[in-house]
Amino acid sequence: MMSFSSPDHRLDSEYFNSPGGFAWWYTDLVNESGDGAVIIWSWGLPFLPGYANAERSGKAELPSSRPSISVAIYSKGKPAFYLLQEFTAQDASWDQDGQWQFGRSTFTTKVVDGVRTLHGSLDLDIPGTNERLQGEYRLTAPARKELGTESRDPTHDWSPLSGPAQASLQATIGDEEVRIDGRGYFDRNGGTRALHRLGIKDWLWGRVPLADRERIYYVLWGESGQIESHGLDILEDGSTITYPLEATVHRAKWSYTGVSYPTGLSLSSGGKPWLEVKHHHTVDEGPFYLRWIVSAETEDQRAKGIGEFVVPDNIDQDLMRPLVRMRVHDLKGPNSMWLPLFAGPAKGRVKRLVRSLVS
Repeated sequence: MMSFSSPDHRLDSEYFNSPGGFAWWYTDLVNESGDGAVIIWSWGLPFLPGYANAERSGKAELPSSRPSISVAIYSKGKPAFYLLQEFTAQDASWDQDGQWQFGRSTFTTKVVDGVRTLHGSLDLDIPGTNERLQGEYRLTAPARKELGTESRDPTHDWSPLSGPAQASLQATIGDEEVRIDGRGYFDRNGGTRALHRLGIKDWLWGRVPLADRERIYYVLWGESGQIESHGLDILEDGSTITYPLEATVHRAKWSYTGVSYPTGLSLSSGGKPWLEVKHHHTVDEGPFYLRWIVSAETEDQRAKGIGEFVVPDNIDQDLMRPLVRMRVHDLKGPNSMWLPLFAGPAKGRVKRLVRSLVS
């Protein structure tokens, strides 16, 4: 269902030009106050309206035709800002040496003397207003070293890129200033086949910043009943320890979009407790995706992290597609009339919607 590959392997044109495939880079930061941010830049993001449906209909699009950026900001465990913006193919570029451009926004990463840095310069229009999100995201971390036992399967290729990281986001949203500092994380995903064709029923992923390491879990349940689990510790020197995991999910709840999801997760390795995760603060909820600020415990530490739950078969289904379109700002249009209600700052949503409807 998924391969865990070397950080030295870069996603290349194979992912960019595979019909129905995907390539995305993910970074986040979180602190103990529940403040945080998640930024994803991508080509062929499976969650974009119409992308998965085109593949199901035998008319798969190239990832290169669907570039996008997603920015989510959280305050005290609650959503404060959300924007998923789609660009034209001509307005986005990808340099395999670690540079990306989407309109006025850029991302750059490099490794020098074992230290990975990531710099994101954000400049994004906020729909329904004349305002913009403008800001700087910075991450510094030990670069993850090659383990030597990684494998590479281009149908689904995942690799964390950073060890324990310090990250910051400094931004203005209209006339409001935002500053968040915390522990950061950086990884990337690529696939040459559509996400819903990988045999995955659903998955839970999360990362927790422990005192001297980054602890990451990835548990996938297959459509045929198989379970695939990855447990990682990335240490301060960039080295990686892998763990075989046994996963026990906590009782299920239903989201308002009809997704049954676990309220937590108990992970053990070799019969010993490895991580206890509780999904306390839901910060993103949709028909195929949930994200949380998680509360996690080991035998001697507690920390807040980021977790997600994905149901690939639910992506881009006819019934829910209009709801998803309400949250996606397509710069080439047309867009849902409800977009200003769901995109931008959490404050002032209704006012933005009314203003856009009467203008």
